[in-house]
Amino acid sequence: MRIFFIICLVVAIVISCSQKEIAQRESSETEQISPDSLVIELTGQNGKSVLDLLIENHYVDYNESSMGVFIKAIDSVANGSQAFWLYSVNDIMAQTSSDKYITNDSDLIKWHYRKSSE
Repeated sequence: MRIFFIICLVVAIVISCSQKEIAQRESSETEQISPDSLVIELTGQNGKSVLDLLIENHYVDYNESSMGVFIKAIDSVANGSQAFWLYSVNDIMAQTSSDKYITNDSDLIKWHYRKSSE
């Protein structure tokens, strides 16, 4: 009976350690895919682009190209190799450049400074 109890105790300890290890591994994987470290919210205005609204409210450094405007920095927070700016409208990630997206009064624009996943 004692041996049975010892074996059950050892099995319980091994299972417990394995579950902790899995939880730690999942936790570290979640940390690598971290949420935005910075979000800027703007309210849409009929007929104004996302870029127009951003420039009205923040210091913006950008490049223009034939494909549209590329944001380099907002309020001196610049894109880098580890993080970059992108935007969503009504919690949907945009598929066009900010100068080409024309907003409505009811739109909620969010600029996300997002860490890249490696």
